[in-house]
Amino acid sequence: MASKMGELSGAASKSAPAVPESRGGVVVDEVEFEGLTTREQARWVHDRDMILSPHGAQLSNLVFARPCTAVVELYPPAYYLPGFY
Repeated sequence: MASKMGELSGAASKSAPAVPESRGGVVVDEVEFEGLTTREQARWVHDRDMILSPHGAQLSNLVFARPCTAVVELYPPAYYLPGFY
């Protein structure tokens, strides 16, 4: 089974799926959940070792992630929520 480390959540269209590419042994792909069923979203999240995503509602799908899945949540510049860490 190929390593999935480094896979991204992002802005590719389902009608024109991004082809996973290898970067130094790391497989990187993108997906847009907008056109996917709940089951497809759950499977995509569950199959990832690492998810990189902007802050937003799409991260609610992390309930389907496996234990030890690495998650990097990106915030806009100067975004600050007092007491939220």
